[in-house]
Amino acid sequence: ADISSDSLQSNEAHFNASGLGRHHRCVPIQGVHEEAIAAAGAAFGADRSLTFLFMGSSLGNLDDDEIVALFHCVHGQLSGAHRVASHPGRFLVGVDLPHSDRKPAARVWRAYNDEAGWTAAFTLNALSHVNTVAGTDFQPSAWRHVADYDEDKKAIVTHVEAISPQLLTVPSDGGGGRRELRRFASGERIFMEQSRKFGQPVIQSLAQAAGMHLARSWSSDDYLICELTVR
Repeated sequence: ADISSDSLQSNEAHFNASGLGRHHRCVPIQGVHEEAIAAAGAAFGADRSLTFLFMGSSLGNLDDDEIVALFHCVHGQLSGAHRVASHPGRFLVGVDLPHSDRKPAARVWRAYNDEAGWTAAFTLNALSHVNTVAGTDFQPSAWRHVADYDEDKKAIVTHVEAISPQLLTVPSDGGGGRRELRRFASGERIFMEQSRKFGQPVIQSLAQAAGMHLARSWSSDDYLICELTVR
């Protein structure tokens, strides 16, 4: 499931080319989380046990209320009266662990400040995307990627920072020409995203708030996988 049709088509093509299609079926579902979860629950029959996967660590982009809402959507599919009572299904959630004795905070920081500049390029590409969608004229080369790790919040907080004073314009309402939208001072920042890190107690608390139970978990120094079930 994804909001992007291009990503879905690419993943489906990769799945089919891998040979997995001989034993498994790939059903791309386009939509936001709530739509995709409901569609997935309906797509595979009312009498089957379901397993939902959310493994890409993107849970860290959400606030607590948004996470509980997401978990609650999955809970609704796993606990429906039409599900197999003896095997109601499960929800596998993968998240990045925060810093610890075995995972220095510097390691978390380096993951978002790689020497090759891949993360910076990803962040700055968002400005190009805004230009395409909204008609703005951000100059990505005039901004820099800034990703700091907040140890108290256990989150990477990413901004773009103006390298020099910037003037942002958009097309004029009447057509033809452009008008000023905003000025940015040198050093001024725009918030891009948060990337939270979670310990097991936090995931357990969020799951309980959505009426789910932490059944099992697996972890390395960097990553945590939790199996959530309906109580």
